[in-house]
Amino acid sequence: MGEESSDEIVLAERVENDSSEISMVEVVRTSQRPARKKRKRSAQTALPSKCRKRREVEKASDAGENFNPERFVDGSCSEGELFRVVVVDQDSRKTFHLRRTDTLESIYKAYYKANSPVKMKYKSVPVSRHLTLEEIGFDGDSCITVHRQRRISGVGIGLKINIDYAKTIEIDVCKELTVGDIFPKLEEMGFRGDLLVKNGVVLDHVMDVKDVVCTGDVIDLVSKDEIEYKI
Repeated sequence: MGEESSDEIVLAERVENDSSEISMVEVVRTSQRPARKKRKRSAQTALPSKCRKRREVEKASDAGENFNPERFVDGSCSEGELFRVVVVDQDSRKTFHLRRTDTLESIYKAYYKANSPVKMKYKSVPVSRHLTLEEIGFDGDSCITVHRQRRISGVGIGLKINIDYAKTIEIDVCKELTVGDIFPKLEEMGFRGDLLVKNGVVLDHVMDVKDVVCTGDVIDLVSKDEIEYKI
């Protein structure tokens, strides 16, 4: 854990809102968190067939889109092959053409506005702009949806977050957000967890940031499999 942590074992208390019962949890980090296994691609995530490619080219041509059919290469797993990616933002739809190895960065930039961050989902699952079409299992049939987070203002709160036993990061969080809103920001940075723990207390996801943390606080990002509840 980072240098702000006193030792490698953190005792955490979870206070339930609907009762006076206090649950004790033990967080043990003896080594760096193992990398999460990538999900195996199912049969439904197979790359488009030649027939599907032909239909997509015809649809793009009929719609008057700026699409070059010569770049829509026949044969699977071609580096030059382009996929037609439909993105839905509330009631509007926009089409992008990306290779299977392209990230979602271009889509994110097209919708991102200052003070109005966006979240992308594919098949109802949040996806990072740093992932490629191949990594999200894009199948050419489902669209990517864009969800705009509430506009924020006000003074930010600087926090130190222990990611594991040897890594600590610093982030600024708007005081108007909830604890649960911190997790998408951490995921954008490549860090995932289920709980945030401050001074041995599990922070409730629905609590406002300004009510539970202050600038300079040190909190731990942990996953559910890293804790044991004590009776």
